[in-house]
Amino acid sequence: MERRSEAKRKRILAGAIVSGLGSVFPGAALYLAVNLLVAQPAAAADLVAEQATSSVTVDQDDKGFHIHTESRNYLYNSFVAATVEATTTAPLLRQILLVEKVSTLTEADNEDPEYEPSLIKVTVFPLTDKGKGPAQFTIATSGEEVKTEGSDLIITRPGCCVEYTTKAVYSLETGKYLFNATGDQWATLGAKGGFAMSRSAAVHMAPSAADDDVFGKAEHAGAVITYASPTAPLQRIMVMLPQEAENDVTLNWDGTLLWVSSDYPDGTNHIYVDRSDKPENVFTAATLRMKLDEDNVIDIPLRGDRLDIAAAKLPKGYSLTEMPLQ
Repeated sequence: MERRSEAKRKRILAGAIVSGLGSVFPGAALYLAVNLLVAQPAAAADLVAEQATSSVTVDQDDKGFHIHTESRNYLYNSFVAATVEATTTAPLLRQILLVEKVSTLTEADNEDPEYEPSLIKVTVFPLTDKGKGPAQFTIATSGEEVKTEGSDLIITRPGCCVEYTTKAVYSLETGKYLFNATGDQWATLGAKGGFAMSRSAAVHMAPSAADDDVFGKAEHAGAVITYASPTAPLQRIMVMLPQEAENDVTLNWDGTLLWVSSDYPDGTNHIYVDRSDKPENVFTAATLRMKLDEDNVIDIPLRGDRLDIAAAKLPKGYSLTEMPLQ
């Protein structure tokens, strides 16, 4: 006997339901039969089928146990592109992220484990209707947690004891390092013209486990303020402490960032400009304020899409230095 096709089998099953139940529940029987025919999900073609294995090795010597782990996993992410003209329709970008993490610790009897900073490597692949494309770029740094928020890749590095937790933020559109932030301290600007017409100001304060990376070889530095677009840093400004200040003075800082303007004299963490124009004509006539404590603030005017450090107002003994962009 000839084998019936799957579609023919479903039609026979639907017919049986109508025949057997139609006289009692005619409406319900017809509803069930139609759904058996049309509500079956279509088989999807596999565009991507990847695997990421993890491993662990443990050694022992007179210093204790040495545990080395290598973990790998994939993340899916999508966001609307920012690197387009304001008059065009921005495409939706889809990505597959391969996250690789290498961690090492040593544990001796009756002693706290000694952790080495974990190494994070994130490789970004575009996802299209043809599948996973070739790697676009790789982001590598130290950290413990990896997550995405829109077009941002955020790698968190926890602090130890009195150290601040810091987050390194990268653009998943360009792969560029945008800024580090402690305590989720950043303020934003927006305007008509899509995601390209947005700005962020963020601050990283000492002490943290990432200070050597953020401050480099600078001495007596207290913070770094970054002004950035969604795809690239625009300015990085180092806050230098007074010579007589104790190195731990930053532990008492508030660190809040606010935009101050004629419409927001007390400051706000976001301002939206309801018009279209060039960034230098839109992102201006405001002041970025960083609160140190109840009595001291740093005010840096925003003029023509740049923070004007020459016109900044600072507590006595403090100074600002513009840093080269990486």
